[in-house]
Amino acid sequence: MEKKKTEIFTMANAHLDTSWLWTLEQTVDDYIPDTLKRNFELLQKYPEYKFNFEGSYRYELIKEYYPEAFEKIKKYVREGRWNPCGACYENGDVNIPSPEALIRNVVYGNGFFKKEFGTESNDIFLPDCFGFGRALPTVAAHCGIKGFSTGKLFWGSSAPIPFDTGKWLGIDGQGVWASLMPFSYTTVFKKPEKADRVNEKLRKNKEKNLPPFTLAYHGIGDRGGAPHKASVRNIVTAQRKNCDSGVNVYSSTTKEFFDKVDGLTQNEKDNLPVYDGEFLLTAHGAGSYTSRTVTKRWNRRCELLADACERFASAAFVDGLAEYPSHKIDQGWKKVIAHQFHDDITGTSFEECYKRNHNDYIQAMNIFSSEYTAACKAIADNLDTSFVRGIPVIVSNPLQTSSVRKDAVSVTIKSDAAYFRVFDQNGSEVPSQSRTAEDGKKEIIFIADALSCGLAVYDLREAETASTVETGLRIDDNTIENKYLKITINENGDISSVFDKRLGKELLSSPIRQGIYNNVHSFDWPAWEVKYEDLTEPPYAYPEKVSAQ
Repeated sequence: MEKKKTEIFTMANAHLDTSWLWTLEQTVDDYIPDTLKRNFELLQKYPEYKFNFEGSYRYELIKEYYPEAFEKIKKYVREGRWNPCGACYENGDVNIPSPEALIRNVVYGNGFFKKEFGTESNDIFLPDCFGFGRALPTVAAHCGIKGFSTGKLFWGSSAPIPFDTGKWLGIDGQGVWASLMPFSYTTVFKKPEKADRVNEKLRKNKEKNLPPFTLAYHGIGDRGGAPHKASVRNIVTAQRKNCDSGVNVYSSTTKEFFDKVDGLTQNEKDNLPVYDGEFLLTAHGAGSYTSRTVTKRWNRRCELLADACERFASAAFVDGLAEYPSHKIDQGWKKVIAHQFHDDITGTSFEECYKRNHNDYIQAMNIFSSEYTAACKAIADNLDTSFVRGIPVIVSNPLQTSSVRKDAVSVTIKSDAAYFRVFDQNGSEVPSQSRTAEDGKKEIIFIADALSCGLAVYDLREAETASTVETGLRIDDNTIENKYLKITINENGDISSVFDKRLGKELLSSPIRQGIYNNVHSFDWPAWEVKYEDLTEPPYAYPEKVSAQ
């Protein structure tokens, strides 16, 4: 059998943070045109040169602001020399976003690539994210993605890096081919075929009887641009000597590399190492999940509203009651996913960036809530409200559950009535309370039941006396209890007791206290990092004599 030649697939990239220590405006004005100009020059000078650039959001910006350059990109894509890689709309964080957001990121990304370039990316390219949960390979596999690559694990992976190239499995056993040791995206090659770290990978692969090839990043970041001219020249020079050397060097694309892995024989693929777990970072990035927490809150609010909007818009469409607002839903989702960028939602960008970001979150919430309301109204117009003697109120439950949801609902109306009482469709009164708001309007809070993804009709009736329906809830100065639990708060503000009435048992061995920790943060990366040793030390103090009003 002919011995297979060793192969090094170099992957030229220019990682561009949409915003970070600069705004989106500077990215559009300076960094995108610089990336285009410098790579067009390299493509013209070196016929062998191939360039990889991720994120269809950036391509949308190029199409809008630099249409002539966009047409030039199309030409290079057709020639196989410019690779729209990464499959996604934005080079985003993959731990905070919901699975729906991760899927839509791929749908919008590859959807744009297919429409504009006639091709789709086969890989997830995340060179600079702060950890990777197990949802990612599952989502990628179900979206038809073949591969994943990152060099970020060298910043401190919580698990040992298991292999150079292998299979990464997700939560459902599905997975993708993964390249976990391509090194930094800013690598500059002198002699790629003799690079120590690359050859060390190849040596270990050979010892384990694995295929004799590897992926190696080279390029620049985080302001875009192009790989160092010398690095490109050295790779092209090495590639031109492939026939005369023992190592083949390629200026390649991620698509070519993962097609190579996927094209191995079944025996070779079965022999590749497998990892079934997550890749979180121990320090860098761990603190970003509590930086600028309002962005996380608004992101999640957008995701929940989008989900509710889509469920009821689908129901209204299927019932022939309204057109499905696909354009509006896509518009809202793109605003959200754009800010799931790995230096945006993580809270690690300049303050100036968040003026735009927060505004986009509000716009997205308005889009989703408006379409959610419109869909509910279209359905509600066809509900039976003939039993209502007062004011009909329609309650919607967007949650997908196996049981009826019981929750408090608040309604504000203009009325001079002293009280309101609330009744369900069977004429049974439900627990409620009325109060006069600061603007003089009446706020009625009542307990409603609604089926999963369903609507329910309630009757608000003016009354001279307050509702007396028993709920079992009791509150005094330091206790709150219902038929299940009694919770006691001591004079220091600590939860001193949680008593389970059904078990007849105290659940706490000691009070729950708010500890003060000596968390001094990282001075180099304050928005990114928290120190493990700080958080594992016991609190150095506790608040005393807390009061609340």
